[in-house]
Amino acid sequence: MRLTVQRQDLAAVYALGVLAAFLQVAGGFWDIASHIVRTPETFFTPQHDVLYTGIAMGLAASGAGLMLRRRIAANSPERALLRGLGIAWIGGGVQIVAGPFDFWWHSAYGFDPHLLTPAHTLLISGIFTVVFGMTLGAVRLLEAHRQGLVPSGWFSSTKWITAMVIVALATFWMAMDGLLYLVFDAEGYAYTFHLGSGFTAAAQGPMFLVATSLLAAPGTFVLFTAKRAIPDRAVVAFIPLLVVLVGAFANVGFRASVLMARGAPYGSALADFVPLYVAFVVPVLLFVFLARDGALSVTIAGAALVGPFVSYVDGFYSSVLWTDLVRDVPLVLVPMMLVGAAAALGRRRFASLLSLPSPPVGTAAPS
Repeated sequence: MRLTVQRQDLAAVYALGVLAAFLQVAGGFWDIASHIVRTPETFFTPQHDVLYTGIAMGLAASGAGLMLRRRIAANSPERALLRGLGIAWIGGGVQIVAGPFDFWWHSAYGFDPHLLTPAHTLLISGIFTVVFGMTLGAVRLLEAHRQGLVPSGWFSSTKWITAMVIVALATFWMAMDGLLYLVFDAEGYAYTFHLGSGFTAAAQGPMFLVATSLLAAPGTFVLFTAKRAIPDRAVVAFIPLLVVLVGAFANVGFRASVLMARGAPYGSALADFVPLYVAFVVPVLLFVFLARDGALSVTIAGAALVGPFVSYVDGFYSSVLWTDLVRDVPLVLVPMMLVGAAAALGRRRFASLLSLPSPPVGTAAPS
């Protein structure tokens, strides 16, 4: 029996791909949290099961995209809807190499507590590429659906495609945060490049402050893009809620439960932080419902005010900031606000990265 993919399967392929991207990031965050609390280190863990299930699903979705290319003419408006699957296929190729490499690395070196190692860097790069591809495809699919250019089929209704965009944008927010974790992993640089404890002591503080400030950008970009793509603010609100849900269970809550079970005092500190962490989403929701993309000065002011709270919902850096470094909160407040304001200035350019290249004016909707 030969497996075939038809034009009307396009939305279903993206539904699979977006779910795959979400599992990769949620599993990845859970795995990072597991590394932080130093759980027994093997390749075969529940976190890796979730992560690699997502990778397998992503490869299936992007592979189906390659099959669809044969059925859609090169000059068809639908061809732009396949770009995201093509990008995800590249990320999947990176993951095909990264998976066995990660297995070998764990087998050879055992405990690997850092992000910036060869195996993890390759894996995270692949995850980010897949997430970007699926987010690009989902946003373009919604735009094309409104123009009547999405073939009817499974998951091709407005509600389903909107749900895909919500999950995709929340996942993209977390993936961009994850990229910042990788780039600013001071201990990872010292471990991988043998820079010594002196480098860590000198670089860790500044890198932490810079990363904490920059974490105000991804979510702000995403929220502006979502409000532009989806008129219903109540629907857009699910994006930050999903981010906080993953952070509360796969990150902060997980670390708190593991450490408390060991009797570690920091576990109680993390448990006490969870209600505050969840509360950080309230100002973000107010921004979703109240902020309007009107006068530039008002838009910038709103983004500056929400910037710190967007950063706080990351869960990794904010848990350190609000448990061990509370005295430094005022130090990063202004930089966070400046980053949020900068994101407001770049909001349209960011949104255009995910949009259809040009409206196919005069193109008849496919039957």
